[in-house]
This record gives sequence, structure tokens and C-alpha cells, in this order.
Amino acid sequence: MSAPIVIPTRDAPLKIKPSEYVQSIFMFEGKPYSLARYPFYRDIYDCDARRQVLMTGRQCAKSTYKSCRQVAFATALPGFRSAYFTPTRSQTSDFSNMRLQPLIYNTPLVRKFFTDRRLVSNVFNQRFTNGSQLMLRYAFLTADRVRGITTDLNDYDEYQDLIEEVVKILDQSLTTSQYYYQHKAGTPKRMNNSLSRAFMKSTMNFWFVKCRACNHDHPLISPANIGPNGPVCAKCSGTLYPAVDGRWIRTAPLSASCTEGEGFHISKLMLPLSEPAMADLWIHARSDPAYIIMNEILGMPFERNDCPITEPEVQACCDPNYSMDQFVPKKYKGQNLFMGVDWGYGIDSYTVLWVGVPQGDRFRILYCKRFDGMLELDPDYQVETIARMAVAFRVKAIGADWGVGVDKAIMLTGKLKNMGYRPPVILFQANSGGQPLIWTPTERIFHYSKTRVAAERFREMKLKQVIFPKYDEFKTFADDILAIFVDYRTSPQSRGVMYYDHSLPDDAFWAHAYCRMVADVMIYGEAGSDLAPWTV
Repeated sequence: MSAPIVIPTRDAPLKIKPSEYVQSIFMFEGKPYSLARYPFYRDIYDCDARRQVLMTGRQCAKSTYKSCRQVAFATALPGFRSAYFTPTRSQTSDFSNMRLQPLIYNTPLVRKFFTDRRLVSNVFNQRFTNGSQLMLRYAFLTADRVRGITTDLNDYDEYQDLIEEVVKILDQSLTTSQYYYQHKAGTPKRMNNSLSRAFMKSTMNFWFVKCRACNHDHPLISPANIGPNGPVCAKCSGTLYPAVDGRWIRTAPLSASCTEGEGFHISKLMLPLSEPAMADLWIHARSDPAYIIMNEILGMPFERNDCPITEPEVQACCDPNYSMDQFVPKKYKGQNLFMGVDWGYGIDSYTVLWVGVPQGDRFRILYCKRFDGMLELDPDYQVETIARMAVAFRVKAIGADWGVGVDKAIMLTGKLKNMGYRPPVILFQANSGGQPLIWTPTERIFHYSKTRVAAERFREMKLKQVIFPKYDEFKTFADDILAIFVDYRTSPQSRGVMYYDHSLPDDAFWAHAYCRMVADVMIYGEAGSDLAPWTV
């Protein structure tokens, strides 16, 4: 697992482990850096896997590790280029000002031999006399501000809040590197989160501690491990000694491919906490919500009981005998078919179209398509394809989102006109009001309550009033539905207000909502046959 750092000397090259290197050189707050009380970090430092994932609780010395690791690479490997990424500017600047810069300039050897006033040294860039470079960037919705850089290490912090599509773009900077290191770290939230998924694809190393009282051997991942004076055995409540009795154990099967490389889990209970800190932790463990205890203290993902729909409930809505391979099924030709389109821009959202037909008190989905890949992200291609499908299905009307998609909706109307087929294209915009659907003549769009419409769509699914295609074909779209969860606004202006949120793409859900709403408008609308004011 370990790879020695080679340091040139007068006599012969000196080989030293990275964990020994950082302890022999670096200074923190005027004292030599030591891992004596953090033994679990030794193997993490010495791990030479190209890919590494750290899933940790809050305040688990992760930032200290990252700053030491980056400066160790920069000082030991001439010309080494590393990039540190977080979701926000403040996170990046805090890391630079509070961790990286103090480490560099408070360590005499680094300051004397590797820094020079003539070299660039600021919050976002640090150059060294041996040609190495540290670049600190932030990238949430787009990778545009970091294009053009070339790196040997991409170090992602707070990875759970980064968008995976953006990370794929950022990783292109590693293409020409002989090292090609990619490190991901953060505090997990839900099971279906980017960090949790990355860790599940790693070796999943946990720090197992054997109880001296009952010999129970287990990692510190349960609330039962939190004792009033320190970590305790989850089985017998005996005192545990993580620094002395702990060791790393791989939990991923030996047959697993582990495409994310080496993964390490760090719980706050593994740290050498002071008595006041442990007492405070005990109080929080007895009063805080379960998800805070699991995420922030134990460093584990947690599924809150706030999912409006479950995967088995979505599966129960799927017709195992209906396949979307049957393009424009004959039995549905001539019926009132409707199309819903949710426009996306291809980073954390995608354009999705949905074709459905009312069947009594149920609504059947006949066809779904998600536009991804380089060609399909082109707006002209999307409009052309959607128009052709609208003609092929002979849909009665198209419902789409206003805002990011208004220009495409106008393009779609023109394309349909050129094809000689003119179903109304009706636009919907979410608002904060309580009315489920309101027509606004001055704007020529429908306003709807996102919370109420989402609640109604989920209610229909729970009552099996929606029929989806067979699940193995529908899985990609089901993931969008399952990505949505319930949350509560906690600001003074909106205390206690429930709303639906998502951390992964939810475009298919809203394509379904627009398809369902446009069907309701056309069938039950008060304007009768005069739909001209409602259309684009």
C-alpha cells in the first residue's frame, strides 16, 4: 500500500514513507507535526493508489491531511502540479488561508528552501522554487473557470456537494500526467450521494476496534459507540481504545473491481477528543436528529424518513409487459396523447421528454427519452427530435417549463409549424403560491405550486394511478423520481415550510408533471377549444 518518497542526499537517495516525511518536516502552531495520536492516518498518507476516497465526519483532521499531502507532493516531487477543488469560493479561500498558507510559511524548511518572494503566492495559487505548483479553485455548476490547467493531482473536498458531470470535465486536466492522482473527500449525506457512491466503489476500509471486555470487533459507525466519556463497545458498552486497538480492514469483496481505488472511513470517535469535547459529543448524540449524528459525528450516510416515494412503490407502477421499444404503439394511435418536456442544460440537469395517455382514472406513460451525450446536448438537435416525436405520436398538446426553456419552446413551435403540425405548446412556471394551477393572461403562461403539484404526482404513484413502462427500461427515469426528498425551510421568513428538493437530477419527474398538467388543461380546461392564449 505504501510508496516511499525519494529524497536526494550527498551520499545516496534516501527513501522515506510519506507519513514519516510529513512528520519530519512540517510544523503546526510552532510544534512538529505528529501522527502519534492519529495512527489511522499513517496508512492513508502511505497509500499510493491513484484514486483515493475519504468519507469522514466533521472536524476529523481531513483539511490538515490534505494540506500536508499537497505540500509533501510539491516539495518532494519537482514540477508536481496539484489542484484543490471545492464547491464554493469561501470554502477554497478558507482552506488556503487557514490550512495551506500557515503550513507553508510556519514550516522553516519549506519556507527557506521552497518559497521565494518573486514567485506567485496568493489565495488561489502557490508556486515553489522547484517548479511545483498548487492551484486552488472552486467549481459548483460549471468547470469553465478552471479550464486549461494541467495537473498531476486533483484533490476534491466536500465532494458530496460537487456535481459529478463537472468533476468528469475537471479530470481531463490529468490526461497527460504520469501520476494521475485523484482524491475525493467529504462528509456523506444520503446513500444516493456522489461521495457515498464513490466510497461504495472503493475498497471501503474501516477502522475496526476490538473490545477488551467482550472481544467484539467492529468499526465505530453506530450511535451505540458514543459513550459519555469516550467511544464504547456497541455490544457490551465497554471502553474502547481506537488509537491502540484499531486497524484498517477492507470490507469490499476481494472480487470487487474497486474502480474508485482505496477508500477510508473516519469517524469522529477515532480522534483523541478531550473530556469536554467528548461530553459535548455525548449531549449532541442524545439530542440531535439521527441524520446529524450519522453524518457529522460518525461520518456515515443516512436515509432520512423524508422520501416521498420508495423504489418498490415506483416498481409497482411499472407494467412488465410494456416496452418502450414499441415506438408509437398501434393500440394508442388516434387517442389523446400528450407530451411533457423538461428542458435542461446538460450539467446537473438534462432535457427529458415524456409521452403519456389518460386511461380513465389512470395515466399511462408510453415513451420517455433523456437527451445526454455531446450531440444530444445541442439545442437544435433537441428541438428537431422533440418535434419529430410529437408528429410521430400525433400528440394533442405539449407542456414544457418556462424560464430556461422558453427560447427552446419558441423554437419548437416554429419547427412544428414548418412540419405542418401545430399542437399547442403550453408553458408552466413554478411559483411560491398555494394554488396548484393558475392561468396568467398577461404572461400567457400557467403558474403552479411546485410543492402541491409534486405532492399530487407522488400521491398518484402511491395509489398506482400511473403506469410506467417495464422497470429495466424505466430505471434511469425512476432514479430522477427517487432523487427527490422532503425538506423544511428554516429561515425566519419561512419557518416550518415543507418543500421538495433534490441533490441529483430530477428532470424526468418534472417532464411527467408537465405531461400530466397539459393533459388536465386540455381535457378539463375552462377555455374549451380556444387555446390560442395558452400557447407559445
